[in-house]
Amino acid sequence: NLIFIGETTAQISESEKLPLQIAKETNDTIKIKLMVRYTMIYAPIRDYKKWFDDIHELSLKNDYRPGLIYYRFYEGIQLSDKGKFDEAIARVKSCIDGLDSLGIIQGVFYPLYSINFIYGLAGKQIEMFQYYTDKISYYKRVGPIENTADCFHGLGLFYVTYEDYDRAIGYSMLALNVYRKFDALGALNERGNIAFRYLEWGN
Repeated sequence: NLIFIGETTAQISESEKLPLQIAKETNDTIKIKLMVRYTMIYAPIRDYKKWFDDIHELSLKNDYRPGLIYYRFYEGIQLSDKGKFDEAIARVKSCIDGLDSLGIIQGVFYPLYSINFIYGLAGKQIEMFQYYTDKISYYKRVGPIENTADCFHGLGLFYVTYEDYDRAIGYSMLALNVYRKFDALGALNERGNIAFRYLEWGN
């Protein structure tokens, strides 16, 4: 559930700057990381195939595990587009588990955040709630603790489904408190979500 209130200069500059950085970068590992960030946050969905194919090809060439793992997310999206939601969820979970095995911090719009959309399309809110609850326990125990932000965001969406705006806002506040420590865009997005929840609530 994306809510943007306005568009900051920082957002505009990064979305314009990243493709230029990618084009100039000569270190393949750094280039893949920049490509992943651009694709996850800024690339239009219609351009996903191009970007993910490039990420996959360069990752294969360099045997770069994170890039290969991120490709599972794209495969999950393809399955979701075909209505194969159970397979899509399993594939995106595989992506998240792979990233977790490497201790990679995710942020807003990354696979951990975005899996809630597929759960929603599948009508599996209860399963989504359990998934994020389990993941919070995992990240508190193993880390990275930053990944709890995406989970709190997902739990907030669960309560929105049942129009329990008090709890929805509570979880969004927990997400905001984590995002603000490492992800400025995530914090901005969550503030917008909180404002919209109050609006839905009639406050």
